[in-house]
Amino acid sequence: MTGMATTPRPTVRIAADVGGTFTDVILLDDRGGVRVHKLPSTPPDFERAVLDAVRHLLGTADAVPPPTISDCRLQI
Repeated sequence: MTGMATTPRPTVRIAADVGGTFTDVILLDDRGGVRVHKLPSTPPDFERAVLDAVRHLLGTADAVPPPTISDCRLQI
């Protein structure tokens, strides 16, 4: 398959602040765009709110092709 151009996947960074009442998640795309999503925390399964927010934010990204969870860089 030589000569076929591929569209590079976007890179996004995601940060989450999980609290007892609310979870805040931020997405920063590779063009400097910032998106924020706040939703109720989901104790005792706090990761559920984070994953729901990540799905939401990835769905609102302007990149073509749209980013997927595998396009996220690990940030600690």
